[in-house]
This record gives sequence, structure tokens and C-alpha cells, in this order.
Amino acid sequence: MEKPTTGVPNEHRDYWSTRVPTEQCQWWINHQPFLLSIGYQLRRRYHADWIPSWRLPGATVSKEHSEDSVHGLNSLVLDAIRIADGTKVVLKRVDTRDVELSVVQYLNSPNVRHHAHNRTALLLDTIPIPDDDNTILIVMPFLRVFNSPIFRHLQEVIEALRQFLQGLAFMHSHFIAHRDVCRTNLMMDASKVVPGGSHFDDPSTQESNLSLRFCWRDRCSVEPIAYYFIDFGLSRYFPGGVETAFNFGRYGQDRTVPEFKWEVPHNPFKVDIYQLGNTFLRVLARFPENREYLLPLLRTMTANDPNARPTALEALTELEALGEHIPEPEPELVKSMEYERDYDSPDTEEEDLYHEIT
Repeated sequence: MEKPTTGVPNEHRDYWSTRVPTEQCQWWINHQPFLLSIGYQLRRRYHADWIPSWRLPGATVSKEHSEDSVHGLNSLVLDAIRIADGTKVVLKRVDTRDVELSVVQYLNSPNVRHHAHNRTALLLDTIPIPDDDNTILIVMPFLRVFNSPIFRHLQEVIEALRQFLQGLAFMHSHFIAHRDVCRTNLMMDASKVVPGGSHFDDPSTQESNLSLRFCWRDRCSVEPIAYYFIDFGLSRYFPGGVETAFNFGRYGQDRTVPEFKWEVPHNPFKVDIYQLGNTFLRVLARFPENREYLLPLLRTMTANDPNARPTALEALTELEALGEHIPEPEPELVKSMEYERDYDSPDTEEEDLYHEIT
């Protein structure tokens, strides 16, 4: 039984399916033969001889439902298939002169990579570009934004926060501030949650047919789920340590950080804490009856006074201490949470119940 979905609005898909490739998209098209020669297959849309699938003789899938009728807005990132083993991966174009490459390589270095609290997305490969010394591709696992599909049990939210605090404390212990600890940079390995996969550019749909909504399972039914940080483009290394680090200006997706308004030097490690706390406050805003457990910690993490915020390690310690005082079993942690529906929610109660049948 398959469930239909509207996915990306038709007018949006029509626009992207007929648009002449931008310079950035053309970059992928131009380099598709090279990537193929070293073992990475791009989707048909990014081949120079691409013919829209809905225009091929005998096509049975309409344009609006064809997987090649849409592409994303971030032209620096694209999915691919690693031909050697059929694994779906993500390629990201990185400027070799930027700090991102060195930070990612350091956090994936042999002496650091395997630490239990290192939650950096795995660096699978790096691909130098023959005709451009300033560009390199980093290859990462195919991940999914951490809160899609929705959390259904409070214990799932707690586990996600625990892993992100572990990862943040680990980064900070190496004097690295992420500086953009926000929703789209917080990911999970969804291979067990969304076992059938989803389309890279329209994650609410199935990979091969955009008319079908992706099928998913509750995280707690297939745990453990691993969570990861991505996008270190704004990250900075502060050799003087966490306490003496300072920045000016605004950065990252979350511009509600109080110190951004003051136009004075501020500590970027405290900004990381605020951004993570505020991200989880927004996640729990959809679950007003279930947020009381984490609210004190999250409010402390988002305190107006940066000095009142805990360090990542202190926040992790507090979260783990909360867990130690929960009697077993704790019904509030395992019962399904009631949520406010949005774009990523099932459309009907019947579909809501169907999500586990995959």
C-alpha cells in the first residue's frame, strides 16, 4: 500500500524542471564524466545528454511526479551513488582555502575519528578537481535532517540532544567552535528510520516517485540512531582555548542570539550552546505537553546572559543526571507525543498509524 503526497508544490517543481541550468548546476554537469570515471554516479538530471524522463517514449510517470523534475537550491551539495558498492553518498564542493576542509579533516583524523563522543559526519573520501586547485569535493554519508520525520517519543528527543551535546563538548575540547549549530546542520543516520530511502531534493517523497510519501518508523523501534554534525564552513579554531575566545558580528542560521545585538566581542562557544538549545526549544514547541522535562536545561542553554549558560560538558552532565532520577519504566518518555501538524506530518490519522508498516 502506497500513500500519495503533494511533496514539493507543483509550481515549484515546474519552475525547476524547465529552468536552464545555473552556473552552479552546470558545474556538476561539466564534471559528471570525471566523477563517473572515479566511481561516482550522478543522477540523470546532471548528465549532459539528459532528456527529461517524462518526455521519453512510453513514459508513465508525469512530470510533476518524476524524480528528475526537481533539484535542490544548494548547488554546492549533491547526492551520488558510489559505484563500487552502490552506497548513496553526498558530495560537497569546498574551497581549499577555507577553514572547513582543515576542520573536517582534523575531526576525521585517525587519533580523533573513533572517539565515542565525536559526532562529526564521517569523511569518506576527498576528491581533488583536476582543473581547479581551489576546489575539492568531500564525500559524506547520505544523512537526513535530525528531526525529520518527527519525534514521536520524548526519549527520542532526549537521546538526540544527548548525542549532540556529546559532539559539541568533544569539538569544544579541541577548541573548535562550530558557529552554526542549527537545524539543517544537525543530521541523523536515517537508514533504519526511513529504510526505503527518500529523494535528496524532496525528502518528503520516495526516491523514484515524487507522488509517494516516504515511509518511516519510530526511532525508538529501531534504535540506536546515530546523530551527526555537518557543515563546518563557519567553524573556527581558537588555539587560546574556550575561555578566551571571542568573535564579532553575526553568523549562522539563528540570528536570535542575544549577543548578536550588542555589537561587542562575544564568546563563540557560548553561541554554540545557545544555538543548540534554541533548536531543541523549537523542536519541542510542537509538543507543549511534553517539554517540561527538558525545559529547565534548554532555558539555561538559551539564557540572555552568555555567562549564565553552561558549557557543553556541563549541559551534558545535567542531562545525564536528569536521566538518573527517572524511575523505570517512565511512561512519559515512551508514550506517543501529541504534536501540531506541519509539512512533514502525516496528512491523516490513518496515514499516521501507517508509518510503522514498512
